[in-house]
Amino acid sequence: MAKKKRKGVFARDIDKLNMWFAIIAVASLVSVLWMIWDDYARPWKSYQRQFQVVQSEVTQQQLAQEQAGVDQQELSALRQQRDDAEQALADQAESIRELRDEIEAKQTRVDRADQETRFARSIFDTRRWEFEEARKHHGEDGASSEQAALDQASADLEQYRGELEIETLARDAAQASLDELTDAQSSAVSAIAVMTREIDRLQDRLDALRFDWVYYLRNAPFMDGFNPSERIQQVVLDDIRLDLNFTDAPRVDRCESCHLGVGSADYESYDQPFTSHPRLDLFVGDSSAHPAGDFGCTVCHGGKGHATSFYTAVHTPDNESEEERWEHDLGWGHIELWEWPMRTSNDVEASCVKCHMDDPWLPESPKLEYGLELVESLSCYGCHQIDRFDDARKRGPNLSGVASKTTPEWTYNWVMDPKSFRPETPMPRFLNLANTSDEYWTGRNEVEAEAIVSYLFASASEVELDPAPTGDVASGEALVASVGCLGCHNVGDYVPSEEYDPNTARFSGYRQHGPNLDGIGSKVSADWLYTWVRDPKHYWDETVMPDLRLTQSEAGDIAAYLMSLTHDAFESATIPAVDAAERDEIALEYLQQQMPSQMAADRLAEMDDDATRMYLGERLISRYGCAGCHAIPGFENAGRIGTSLSEWGSKSVNRLDFGLLDLPHDRRAFFEQKMRAPRSYDDGRVRNPQEILRMPNFDLTEEEIDAIAVAVLGFTDEEMLPAAKPEETPRRLAILEGQAIADQYNCRGCHVLQDQGGAIHPVVAAAKVADGSVTNEAAGMVFGPPSLTSQGARVQPEWLYRFFTEPTTVRPWLDVRMPTFDFDDHELNALTAYFAAVDDVPYPFESVYTAAHEYPSDLVREGGELAADQRGSLQCFSCHFRGNQQPRVPPTQWAPDLALAAERLRPDWIDGWIKDPQALQPGTNMPQFYTTIEPGMGFWGPLNRDPQAEIDALVAYIMSLGN
Repeated sequence: MAKKKRKGVFARDIDKLNMWFAIIAVASLVSVLWMIWDDYARPWKSYQRQFQVVQSEVTQQQLAQEQAGVDQQELSALRQQRDDAEQALADQAESIRELRDEIEAKQTRVDRADQETRFARSIFDTRRWEFEEARKHHGEDGASSEQAALDQASADLEQYRGELEIETLARDAAQASLDELTDAQSSAVSAIAVMTREIDRLQDRLDALRFDWVYYLRNAPFMDGFNPSERIQQVVLDDIRLDLNFTDAPRVDRCESCHLGVGSADYESYDQPFTSHPRLDLFVGDSSAHPAGDFGCTVCHGGKGHATSFYTAVHTPDNESEEERWEHDLGWGHIELWEWPMRTSNDVEASCVKCHMDDPWLPESPKLEYGLELVESLSCYGCHQIDRFDDARKRGPNLSGVASKTTPEWTYNWVMDPKSFRPETPMPRFLNLANTSDEYWTGRNEVEAEAIVSYLFASASEVELDPAPTGDVASGEALVASVGCLGCHNVGDYVPSEEYDPNTARFSGYRQHGPNLDGIGSKVSADWLYTWVRDPKHYWDETVMPDLRLTQSEAGDIAAYLMSLTHDAFESATIPAVDAAERDEIALEYLQQQMPSQMAADRLAEMDDDATRMYLGERLISRYGCAGCHAIPGFENAGRIGTSLSEWGSKSVNRLDFGLLDLPHDRRAFFEQKMRAPRSYDDGRVRNPQEILRMPNFDLTEEEIDAIAVAVLGFTDEEMLPAAKPEETPRRLAILEGQAIADQYNCRGCHVLQDQGGAIHPVVAAAKVADGSVTNEAAGMVFGPPSLTSQGARVQPEWLYRFFTEPTTVRPWLDVRMPTFDFDDHELNALTAYFAAVDDVPYPFESVYTAAHEYPSDLVREGGELAADQRGSLQCFSCHFRGNQQPRVPPTQWAPDLALAAERLRPDWIDGWIKDPQALQPGTNMPQFYTTIEPGMGFWGPLNRDPQAEIDALVAYIMSLGN
């Protein structure tokens, strides 16, 4: 049958067009439906549905716990009481109905009387105004009619008031009758509500978490545009900005759309993404220092905050197995074009630097704190610009007078391999590394070391030294163990470098502030050592080594002991003969960098061997950046030779040269390899001697590399607005400056400050056990330097200022000495302000009573009798020194000299100390005499056994001593 033709003339086949329109319409419908479904089926919605199940589980557990904690017998009795009362009310239903009707009727009359009273009040106010105006303009006689109207309004008001009072009393009487009938039931219902309040709350919450028809309706396609329960959780952080290349925008974080349990401790046992955030007291929690509403998530964790899928959020796996699992289960992959990928859990502490760059101590970020300590101990800032250490001094010893200190032979062997003498030294190896260890470089390394040593000794100035007396080695060893040297130094059995465990932790304690003194007798001369321990600043005026105020005899004994500590291999150290032709060849290389080849050759021909050594040594010291750590004559203005690290954590990965190494292309992998084997990036490359990498090898452990990486990855270009940083209050600034000074001089090597330090205590205790003074180390701890906890609240700033300048004896039983640090005025004021700021006490110190004559004499007398060594008194001086009067108890129980109290202690601190010494210094030997301050609970009859009166008298007496 022939196909029917449409009438008319058409440019296109209409049937075909209709078919294509139908196909396109169906395809459009499918694509729109797919788009709607794809938008509806976002991964974060699935997480929110899963979390609702988790919430139900947690709520059910909490509900079960609450139900288990309720006294069911009591609850049953209350319910029975309620039921009985309700039954009684049912029996009196007719009476109750009549009372309620009566109350309702009486309430109507009360409302009517109240309304009439209000109207009367309005009329009274109007008549009063009219009377006042008439009297003002016409006098008393002219206002008689207004006076009469006012009197009538007043009488009407009083009448209506009376009626209101009568009706109110009648209603209240009826209500009281009803309350009397319903009281038992109301009391039972209230008691039940109190007992089951939390259960009811949890039950309501559980009901709200059900997947009922309302839930599905609210979150259905199209309907979810109104008020869904599944919604993006977003925080906009105006004070924390994001640099998007050409614009600066507020940071937007949507992380909690999936990580729904981070702000509650209820989900600690669950896995990601629902687990609670660690340390809610410090992070995320509303009452924490870093609430999520103010700081978000990406400011610490990194990643793309406005993303809502696992892939686009730029998560970073912690290890290869996690990466493989993510790729398989979650479709994860690298996003190279986002410059701020999420930090691994190992690296998240790096983010603290951006806000806490100036904080010397970061106890809440232990790995970062350790990494920053390593960066400082290794003097990384000597070669690399690091903003945090802009004002830091050179860490290495001053080499300006090296010729007066040691020998060229020792120095040569030290330069060749520092760790062969001192395995734990921070001095790195520059020679005989991966790119300088072939046959050619073997001889060249010797030439370079000889040239460097030649320059150092030729340019050194002579330092006048005192001749060392003949000392007693045993006495010197005892002094080193007791006076405080071991707060900064280790002195132990020497371990040869070939036997040294390379995984030994270094720079991890306060006693590594100074070098290990093993083998020092093979390094320095006796005269230098004697002069040094007596007056360190004589040799180096910028040293942080303090003055222990040693006598000549003590310094001689210490020098004798330290000179007995030798390393046999270095006793016979020599400098091998080097090839002069090779020296000339190397010198020519450096000359050719400065001038044309022929001129370089002519200049070399003019030099003799000594001049060549000096020139080459100078060039090598410059090349290797030795002046970054050491003061060297001729290099006073030398700059840094390494790349800046101040913003290295933001450096684009595509700007890092991975060489020919097979490494993951990320910052951490690059940095770790650089620290592990700095010259390995030359592997497989063809370079001339002037092109090879020159960073030295510090022989770091994997733990040290990890910590340093965390620190350097935190050095970014991200600018934090002041509103996002800790507020720079005077108190905070005083604490930071004091902490920096305490770090510089290693105060925590001897003392406990802010719950950290006291490293010398175990050493002192062990020495006391060894000499028989005590039977165990716990008892020997009393011979260590005092804890400085609550020092600001304890002492007067004026006394502390003087003590830092000229230390006096406060605890006569201690062998450890408080050194003299030669603080300048700024440091002295900063330290005294620091202690006051830590304890948040007034600074400068002001008090009504600071001296004996300011206290009533009878109060001083009564305090003296209470403190006296007699029966019925507190016998304070059985433990405390009083000037030259020594206590009667054993030395392990001795306490500070109270004769210094008037000039040393704050009276209010003495008051608090007597009341509760353990609260101020846990573990102290000081007994707690007063368990309560209630009247009549004291010790002494003359003061009516009033604890506070007795304490006031003791404070007055103690402040009188020494005056």
